[in-house]
Amino acid sequence: MEEVFFSKPFSLILSDEFFTKMRKMVDDANSNHEQIIISSHQPLMTAGQHGVRKTALYIAATYTPLIIFRPMGLNRLFRQDITSNAYRRLVDSMLSIIQQYEHIIYVSGHDHNLQLMQDKKGNLFIVSGAGSKIEPFAKNPSSLPLWSDDSETGFFQIKFDSSGSQEIKVYTAELKDGITTYHVVHKQ
Repeated sequence: MEEVFFSKPFSLILSDEFFTKMRKMVDDANSNHEQIIISSHQPLMTAGQHGVRKTALYIAATYTPLIIFRPMGLNRLFRQDITSNAYRRLVDSMLSIIQQYEHIIYVSGHDHNLQLMQDKKGNLFIVSGAGSKIEPFAKNPSSLPLWSDDSETGFFQIKFDSSGSQEIKVYTAELKDGITTYHVVHKQ
């Protein structure tokens, strides 16, 4: 099994060359019947705060005198959300690759909560960004998770056994008799 890491600036990752290489790597791994796990900081689906546009603030910073603050860093606030143009390109391009296959696992953080989503092909999308702090879900999220928690810190664990079965557990900071608890949130 080949492990490949990309650690380039966000603008270079959005290049056509990146998506061509990603498509080839996923196709090669799929042809070899390998389990494909893609990890990224940015989620492709989320019920968290980065999945919705901050409309009032966006309008205020775009169509009022506050526009002068965008070059000073205010525009970073908007680039972090799925609705931004660059982020939308990442989401659309990656989903167009992933959704050609079955049973890919895409793991991310960015939103400070715990989420597990699944598409129609059985691909899993994990958001595990609650390692040290938590944020509530968006009021009108762009995606609805199969399982989610925005009230406790924690992390996911993916276990594979020799038969190829997988089990996804989420460990939370909740203690029961001094022992950290976990929930099995998916089995395949």
